[in-house]
Amino acid sequence: MKNTIKPILFICLLAGIFSLKGCDKLREYTEGRVSTDCPDGIYADTIPNQLIIHFEPETYGSKRDDFLKWLIDDMGALNFRTCPCDSNLVLAEFRDDKVINLNTSRRQADSKLHGEDNGRVYFNYEIKFEPATGTYNVFYNNKTVQAPSDASIVVAIIDGGLNPDMFTGKSLRDYSFDFIKNETSDEDTEINTHGSIVGRIIMKNNTALPIILMDLKVFNKAGEGVLFDGLCAISHAIKNNADIINMSWGHYMPICDSLFLEYMEKTQRNDILVVASAGNDHLNTNNCLHFPSGFNSSTFTRLGNVIGVASLDKGSDSITSYSNYGSSTIGIAAYEGEVSDFNSYQGTSFAAPTVTNHAVQIIHAGVPNNMDIVKCIIESATPIPGLEVIGKGKLNTSDVTCP
Repeated sequence: MKNTIKPILFICLLAGIFSLKGCDKLREYTEGRVSTDCPDGIYADTIPNQLIIHFEPETYGSKRDDFLKWLIDDMGALNFRTCPCDSNLVLAEFRDDKVINLNTSRRQADSKLHGEDNGRVYFNYEIKFEPATGTYNVFYNNKTVQAPSDASIVVAIIDGGLNPDMFTGKSLRDYSFDFIKNETSDEDTEINTHGSIVGRIIMKNNTALPIILMDLKVFNKAGEGVLFDGLCAISHAIKNNADIINMSWGHYMPICDSLFLEYMEKTQRNDILVVASAGNDHLNTNNCLHFPSGFNSSTFTRLGNVIGVASLDKGSDSITSYSNYGSSTIGIAAYEGEVSDFNSYQGTSFAAPTVTNHAVQIIHAGVPNNMDIVKCIIESATPIPGLEVIGKGKLNTSDVTCP
């Protein structure tokens, strides 16, 4: 639980990233494993006409201008977008009909920028959420009531948008943002109801608690987005004092995404709990890392604030037929939350907010920091023999007090 949100919108545009910088441990982990154990074609796709620039903080004024001018003159860049909440993050866009050679262009640009100690250049990637099944017809009733106060618990939902007709309270609109349209989030016919289901699961039985939902929209109605927007949404959540970030989405990376890691380290330093869905490809992610849930992996033990969530079958208490799993990569298994006024839906996307729902209660009970919450959730799991998650069991919702 952090300080009261200041009534300032930290607006961001953002970009997805790929790098080998500072990722020796992950590169060692992935080489010879991910390449052989991940199905062909499962990796996130690069955007064919976009590159990401991440400037060093001390790179100002003319140095930046000179580099961007070089990108225009020598590389054919057409446009730049900067994240206002993180001015070091810039997206370079090229003509749609000029499909650049990403490998060659990135190396050339990175050599020039990094050679002068001014920053690095990365790829931009597509991201998505994929419920296993489900059509999400919405019935606009049973509105959730929020009760903002000085003791508010702030939950950022990085997703496809929340339908404001289903979530009352000015907090939803005042501290939310649509990164696709670059404007304050509001009623929008392009909202994907995936996010509304996630939000309703988080609020279920928690309406008496002082929760503020921060709606950060990075996906269109089809569930498509880019990591650039995801990273700037993370910056927005950090700047606006979020306690929890729910990310019910992900992608697979063949090597190392060091800028994504850098932003996750920022959440850790700012005492933010990150809850992420495990993915719906029924893969053992010990051998095929899925992000952001993969940041729960033993490879990233120094983080400690991320918990990946697998989906549990209610009939058999086994991993569902579609959920990813991993004894060293996924923290806990949980039932998918039920929301009565939506049609059927399935996917780990809806198990993650069940854990977020419980984490809100733990925070309200007074647990001091996010690493204690992750440890509490994993160590208090109800044991299920043979269950392939770190906690070796399912979410225990009966006790919100931690040792």
